[in-house]
Amino acid sequence: MSEIEEPDQDREAIDTGGEDPLTEIDEIVGHWSDLRQESLSEQARAEIEHMRFQQEFRDVTGSVIRPTMEKAIERLRKDGGGGLIEEHDVDILHKPRIVLWMSLEGEITGTPREDRNPFLRLDSDVVHRCIDVWEGDMVGGQGTSRAAAPLAISDVTSARVMGRIIDVLRRAGTHGVAQ
Repeated sequence: MSEIEEPDQDREAIDTGGEDPLTEIDEIVGHWSDLRQESLSEQARAEIEHMRFQQEFRDVTGSVIRPTMEKAIERLRKDGGGGLIEEHDVDILHKPRIVLWMSLEGEITGTPREDRNPFLRLDSDVVHRCIDVWEGDMVGGQGTSRAAAPLAISDVTSARVMGRIIDVLRRAGTHGVAQ
C-alpha cells in the first residue's frame, strides 16, 4: 500500500523564480468571468433577436397574412364553401401561429382538424428566423398533411400567401370525387 505524501508546508513545492503563483488563479478566474459575461451578453442578444422576430411575425400576420386569409374565406363563402382563422400567440404550449381552415362545401362545423379540413398553417420559428409552413388538403378522408418549404419574413407577400392557399385548394379539390 502506498502512502500519500503530504507536502511540507514549510517548503515551497514550486520554484516560481520570485513570481507569485497565485496570480495564475487570478488569471484563470478572470478569464472564466470574461467568458461567462460574454455568454450572458450573447444570451441577451439572442433573446432580443427572438423577441424582435416574434414582433415581425405579428406585424406581417396583421398586415399581410390575416387580410389575405380573410379574402380567401370571403371568396370561399361566395362560392359555397367556408373557412375560419385560428391564431395562437406565444405561450407555454404554442409558438406564434396562424391557421387558415377551409371548407369546399359549406361552413366548417365543429372543431376543424388536420385529418378532415384543408388548411394552411404558418408557425413562427424564432430559432431559424423563418416561418414554417404546413399544408393539408384533406377532404372526404382523402389527401395529405405535410410540411412545405419555409418562408423568410421578407418573402411574405399577399400574392405568395394566396398562392399557397390556392395550391392547397387545388389539391383538395381533387379529393372525394369519383374518377
